[in-house]
Amino acid sequence: MNPEIRNLLQGLLDLLEESIVTSMESIVKDKNPYGYALLIGEDLDCANVVVVTNSEENLKKYSAEEDVDDYRYIPDEWDDWHYEDFKDFNEKLDEVYSRFAETHIVTDDECLYTEDALDYMNALYSLYIQAMANVREKNIFPSIWYRLVWISDSDRNVIANSFYELNDGRALKEASYLFEQ
Repeated sequence: MNPEIRNLLQGLLDLLEESIVTSMESIVKDKNPYGYALLIGEDLDCANVVVVTNSEENLKKYSAEEDVDDYRYIPDEWDDWHYEDFKDFNEKLDEVYSRFAETHIVTDDECLYTEDALDYMNALYSLYIQAMANVREKNIFPSIWYRLVWISDSDRNVIANSFYELNDGRALKEASYLFEQ
């Protein structure tokens, strides 16, 4: 991947962090979430962000302990989805991806990602984790003790990497078995 695309992606960091903080501010006003996940698409052309959150209140509908743990840590099961705060970021990301797709071959003849596309993917995933880590370090939302970058029905490394990099304490103790690499 050429350095221009890498720089364009990295240039989205501040906007992504601002979007995360804005979304957390609006979510924390209405709910008291413990969990916050950036839900992204699996394909590079749809890796935009939707936020999914969960609260202890939402867990009350589960009676069996195993159901509660699965529901607590798997964002696909969460009830609260938030689309609005990432509009600007997602538009900018679409522009960067379009630029990338114009200047790079994304898939080969067998529809597998090329080396450049995998490099783009890794840079994008690193951006997501870096932004979440930067916001976490500011400790402005202490009620949120579980954080994740999530892709539905996927085993991509970004999921486990984000789990181990963004969490500690209770989350690591209770959910590590779900993210073993």
